[in-house]
Amino acid sequence: MYFFLDKDVLLVEGAKNSALYDLKEGTVYSIVPSIKKLLDALEAGSPVQDFSTLPEVQLILNEFAEKGLGFFSEENNKPAKTKIHPPKPKLDMMWLALNSNCNLVCEHCYATSEPGPCDGTIPMDRLFLAMKEAREVFNVECIQLIGGEPLLLGKNKVQQIIEYAFKLNTPVIEVFTNGHLIDEFYINLFKEKGVHVAISIYSNLEADHDNVTKRKGSWKKTIKAIQTVQSAGIPLRTGIVAMSSNAQSVGDTAPWLKKEFGIEHGEKLYDVVRSCGRGNNKDTIPWDLFLEQHIRVKPDFDLISYESLQKTMYGNVCWASEVCIMPNGDVTPCEMEFEHIQGNITTDNLSEIVLGSGGAMAQRLTKDKIEICKDCEFRYACWECRAMAHQLDANRFSKPLTCMYNPHKGEWNNVPEKVEELFPTINQ
Repeated sequence: MYFFLDKDVLLVEGAKNSALYDLKEGTVYSIVPSIKKLLDALEAGSPVQDFSTLPEVQLILNEFAEKGLGFFSEENNKPAKTKIHPPKPKLDMMWLALNSNCNLVCEHCYATSEPGPCDGTIPMDRLFLAMKEAREVFNVECIQLIGGEPLLLGKNKVQQIIEYAFKLNTPVIEVFTNGHLIDEFYINLFKEKGVHVAISIYSNLEADHDNVTKRKGSWKKTIKAIQTVQSAGIPLRTGIVAMSSNAQSVGDTAPWLKKEFGIEHGEKLYDVVRSCGRGNNKDTIPWDLFLEQHIRVKPDFDLISYESLQKTMYGNVCWASEVCIMPNGDVTPCEMEFEHIQGNITTDNLSEIVLGSGGAMAQRLTKDKIEICKDCEFRYACWECRAMAHQLDANRFSKPLTCMYNPHKGEWNNVPEKVEELFPTINQ
């Protein structure tokens, strides 16, 4: 009698433990070294009888069979394994961060934006070429205008960019804004070109919102913008970020938006501030909420799939399908990543940047290249914010400080009680 792992079950080795990735159910199981050694022998063709002196072996294999992880066979005929092939180059998101200034001074801003004139310097023909390549080479799904405040670009440039994205048949064109500059011109433009709008709001309480933006009266302007966009029938979503200054009311904000405006947020009511830009400050981070959303303390991964493993085995779990164009034309893999410059679209084509050496250290930066992570059995299943990891450690190949797992010991470390204990370089 023989035993083989199912063709859709992958065995991933770690420094101490290993893991079984079940593509059918999407589940990941950690296994100790002795079980890994047993499975290696069985997969190599050793009959189950060779291990009959170990009474627990039959129980373990029966459990694996019940879970669909493997099967018993009368024949020594190992099934051909499902192979995870490299995915075709693809971009889900292209951020156009064409202005780093803003009309607000939000305390958590990852771009550290401040009031000032538009500082974008990219020639429009080079920007259009990059957008064209994003659609034709990478089939980008969404082109999003962000900032700073993107509408500070001015009506002429915003209109040109949106019209060109529309001409390229971009599936989703979105403007992420604080909404204060939205007027009749933009409403007509957005409606005509099918633009989606995302508006930042930080609380259902005026005082809490204004405390975040550092501008009295900003909440009223934001609410007016939400009402204006919604009444025009323009697709609208809201972005809510939790930080220390709005921690008491942020949990009530999404339910309030649903009640007042019918805006849905799903299960995730808000995003806890990332330790990037001005958010990299111990006084800004609400430790309990940050711990709940960003610190990995156990192997509670999202379901895996063939497509998810394509992404993580051949690319970065977050950056693989994203690209951001900065105000001066610099290309980075994320709107929150400002140090990792891949190239510049004023001198190079986007496809050359992403598919070349710049992409190897960004979109194709797998966990197999990250220190310590490369030794982890969960490396193809877990998610991380690489921009946040890089912000907290200048070494771009460092394991995220937000992961408590030690793959060399196969143990989960205790979580520090204070943010500064976990992040020693965070701004005090």
